Amino acid sequence: MNAPRDLPESIHWREPPMMLSEASEPHRSAFTNYLEEMTEIYDLACKWWEGSLDGIMEEKGISRGRAVKIAISQRMAGPAALPDLVWLLRTYWLKCVEINRGVSEALRVPPEVFLLKWLIDRGEAEWVKLLSCMPYWPIGLDENGKWC
Repeated sequence: MNAPRDLPESIHWREPPMMLSEASEPHRSAFTNYLEEMTEIYDLACKWWEGSLDGIMEEKGISRGRAVKIAISQRMAGPAALPDLVWLLRTYWLKCVEINRGVSEALRVPPEVFLLKWLIDRGEAEWVKLLSCMPYWPIGLDENGKWC
């Protein structure tokens, strides 16, 4: 969660980070939608990953442990490599940026707080583990220094 603070487009970080209960209504509403979609995509990612492992074990006749090593060598992010999850993170990062443009500076929420910290606060340990598997998040800055 610290990496985006180094970038010029980053929202001013506050300690402690803003709690969901302090956030604007548009942020809370978008977060509710994010939770609903994350519920579906988490389940999909787990099934997809398990299917990948089963396929490798069946094809190669190997143990689960060896299948995990092979699968990770092909998809370093493990179940977090699911394209739907990549889409979800990108979509809600940019949604948070859009909401931040429409609220006062005091109500702006860093996207990394929206996407990860609020999940930590909710005790969504399995979701946090899944997101933490990603070696990078699918977001960047364009030539004008804006999130894209």
